[in-house]
Amino acid sequence: MTTLIRGRTGPLLVEWFEYAGGPPAVVNNVIITITPLSGGSAVVGPTSTGVINPATGINVYQWAVPPGQAEGDYLVVWDGEDTGMSPVQASEVISIVSTSAGSTSGPCSSWTPVWCCDLLDTAAVTGTALQAATEVLWALSGRQFGACTVEIWPCRRECMSDLPGGWNQWTGGTWTYPQPALIAGTWFNLTCGSCVGECSCTPLSQVKLPMPVLNVIEVRMDGVALIPNVDYRLDEGRFLTRLGGEDWPWCNDLSQLEGDGTWSVTLSIGKDVPVMGQMAVGELACEFAKACIGDDACRLPKTVQQLTRQGVSLTFIDPNQLFENGLTGLYFADLFINAVNPKRLMAPAKVYNLDSPDAPRLGS
Repeated sequence: MTTLIRGRTGPLLVEWFEYAGGPPAVVNNVIITITPLSGGSAVVGPTSTGVINPATGINVYQWAVPPGQAEGDYLVVWDGEDTGMSPVQASEVISIVSTSAGSTSGPCSSWTPVWCCDLLDTAAVTGTALQAATEVLWALSGRQFGACTVEIWPCRRECMSDLPGGWNQWTGGTWTYPQPALIAGTWFNLTCGSCVGECSCTPLSQVKLPMPVLNVIEVRMDGVALIPNVDYRLDEGRFLTRLGGEDWPWCNDLSQLEGDGTWSVTLSIGKDVPVMGQMAVGELACEFAKACIGDDACRLPKTVQQLTRQGVSLTFIDPNQLFENGLTGLYFADLFINAVNPKRLMAPAKVYNLDSPDAPRLGS
């Protein structure tokens, strides 16, 4: 899914083909319409203004998303005419997000729930309950699920980090001769800003992104958003590869947030919440909401372990033992925790390379 950031200009692209897997098709009089997926009037178009045709079978529209544009999903519809004047149409669903990365001490946003109860009328209660349930299950599942939107200023990938000075030495405004390296018994000259991969006979200009990457939202160079799969692509879920015979800039002007000499990558990192996690957070949020209003039907474990009423004795699970084992006492929630975090890890394991450069986050 294409993702754009509100308050910024980002590209929308459509590709036309003669048939599936066939050659690019010529399409004329292309117009674009953007409408909220939830319904309502169009926020863009229908219009042909700003729709360009950089190559056969490709149309691009740079949408300047207003700062106040509501976050959420939007339907983009492209209409045009083929060479026989017959109408053709293409569409996609895009997402509008904010650049905010959320809390650094918890999940960046609430998980999307699958509700397992009748929703309460008080929206504020259910919203608070959903956030609380997300925080609990995020922690108990090992802090491994959920997506965060981050913006970084990358450092390029080095071919041989143990070479003196990296790829080359910088002297007097010009590059010295390429550095020789013995790789798998063969000598290579490592040239400025390029690496020959194991499966490639030509250099690739790449940057290494923090993992796990869900998707690259936007790449901006000199204040202009690049076009995905035309100017760049994501390889192996972590390498941002430059296309079109171009290289990533060697330097990045970190003294300004945007403009000439700057380039940045906005990406979504993390792991999608599985369906079982969505059911678990819906179940737990329901019980939190009931607890907030004092509903006796709340199924969260009580401190009472034994109750006798009208000759009937009930024995409950010790809640302290449940919580010590990292469980909640709810069926879906505990099934999810046991499935994804059976060893009760506090967080995913990480390996750090203290000698490698980090991609800085300005203003952090």
